[in-house]
Amino acid sequence: MPRLPSAEDLGQRPTPSGRGGISRLQLTTPRRGIEQQAEAEFGKVLTGLGDTVAALALKEKEKIDGARVEDAFTQYQNYTLELEYGQQEGFVNIRGGDAIKQPLVDDYRAKREAGAKQIRDSLDDDIQKLAFDKRAGILDRQFDARIYRHVAEQSNVYQTQTYEGVLASERKAAALNWDQPGQIEMSILRSNMEVDRKARNEGLPPDIANQLKVINTTQIHADVVAQMLTTGKDKAAVAYYESVKGQLTPEAIVTLGSKVKAASLEGESVRAADVVWGALGPQGQNDPVRIDTMEMWIRDKYADNPALMKAAIQDLRSRAVAHNDQQQEMTATNQAKVLGAYHDGADLKQLQTMPEYQALDGETRIKLRDYVVGRGWTEQQHARQEAQYREGAKATAGFSTYWELSNPTVLSKMSEAQILQLEPVLGRQLTEDLMVGKRKLSSPESVKAATIDTELFNVIASEAGLKPYDKKISTEDKEYLGRLRNEVESQIDVMQRQTGRALNRDEKETLMRNMVDKKVMIDRWGSDDEMPAPVVKPAMRSQIYVPVETIDPKWLKGAANYLRSQGLAPMDWDDATIKKNYKGRLERAYAISITGGTSEEGRKALEGKDDGIRQ
Repeated sequence: MPRLPSAEDLGQRPTPSGRGGISRLQLTTPRRGIEQQAEAEFGKVLTGLGDTVAALALKEKEKIDGARVEDAFTQYQNYTLELEYGQQEGFVNIRGGDAIKQPLVDDYRAKREAGAKQIRDSLDDDIQKLAFDKRAGILDRQFDARIYRHVAEQSNVYQTQTYEGVLASERKAAALNWDQPGQIEMSILRSNMEVDRKARNEGLPPDIANQLKVINTTQIHADVVAQMLTTGKDKAAVAYYESVKGQLTPEAIVTLGSKVKAASLEGESVRAADVVWGALGPQGQNDPVRIDTMEMWIRDKYADNPALMKAAIQDLRSRAVAHNDQQQEMTATNQAKVLGAYHDGADLKQLQTMPEYQALDGETRIKLRDYVVGRGWTEQQHARQEAQYREGAKATAGFSTYWELSNPTVLSKMSEAQILQLEPVLGRQLTEDLMVGKRKLSSPESVKAATIDTELFNVIASEAGLKPYDKKISTEDKEYLGRLRNEVESQIDVMQRQTGRALNRDEKETLMRNMVDKKVMIDRWGSDDEMPAPVVKPAMRSQIYVPVETIDPKWLKGAANYLRSQGLAPMDWDDATIKKNYKGRLERAYAISITGGTSEEGRKALEGKDDGIRQ
């Protein structure tokens, strides 16, 4: 049931008042007490939260400071590395005298300090700057130590360069003044003074300094002797060597003495050869060298000096070889000019009035005249000869010679005049082919590349049964190889013109193998022989054939169409029937087509009108 609240419930008892009566009652409900307690507790929470936020802010500031300082230090480290190693400004690139002739340490310290200040000023506050200064200070000391060390090293380099430069300069001065003894002595004195300076700077003991002086003096005397020998003063060199021999090192006494002796012998032999060559040697370009007569004179004159006699004879023989080579080159040049005039339309009478023709020896004149006369046919005969030049005995000799001369090692050493004079032997076409090959060998690299191609050809030819490596190779085998090589080179040139680029090694090998792999059979009594198609001579074409089952299908189809179109085979015959009924003709015609035969020869074979034995 309802009741009145008690004093405990009301929270305060009624008390007497001083003014009488009962004091005013202050009622406090239980809820009011709870709110005050909550407010007090909340205040404590806020105070704790404030402390936490402040702590977090301080930690974040420390992180930021650390990152900023690390970034600044990294920038500074990269900057000092650039000052030390950079391609543009790195002090390690300043060497020798350049490092000594400028205040390198001061300059780079100033650059380092300027860079450090710029990076330091970018920091936010003193805390960051102080942390940066501590780390940068260590880097500064390391940087300064390295630049001091670099300058010290380059100082040593510079002193060495100066030392060597002085000695080299004095050696050169002495050599150039080989005929002025006073200048030579002055150069020795200056060099020895430089040795003394080096000894003082480096603290070298006196015995080491004296050894350096002996070595330096020896080098000066050696250079003087070398200069004398270069100018042909071998007698003066001998006298000088004898006068200074006591100043040389033991090794130099041996080596320089041998050099002077050899040069003296060479000089005397040259002078002896000059005398006999002037008296008994050829007086004109076309005169022969009477080497036996000259050698006999030398042997009689210097019988008591075998070394001089031998050297003089060697000199004479060398001159004889040079004279004969010059004769051959001049003959080749003159013959080439005569042939050039002939090809330009000059007749024999005009050729015989040319100075170049007159300068030729009698045998060469006869040979050249016979060649010109032999080619003086009618235009029709001339054209026929050009078309069939490979068929005669000359072709055999021509291809054999072509095989020998087309070797890049041989061809690169021939002059164009020497090649042109071979036209009577090779024929015009092979001569032109050699000339083209010669002009391709314009550099050591091109000779090397051509030699590799030649070796590749030889390997393939050897695999095909030919004998490119046989030391006793027959003329016939040389002819086969010459024909094959000429045909291969022609096909390579054709392919390169068609593609507009040079064939690579693999492409050349493929082409060579395809050509060599083309085989024909020689129809002979007993058993038929197989031969590479490119080496078949024109005279052999009446005997060759290719088994019908190995004929190129595309060629076979074209041949069948030709036979039908000419009424030689019924129109209703298919290719297989034609292949069966015209087997011999097809075998002959295809063989002709892959051995360089003309289209006319091929048509005759298909029509059964050629001289072949297979129909």
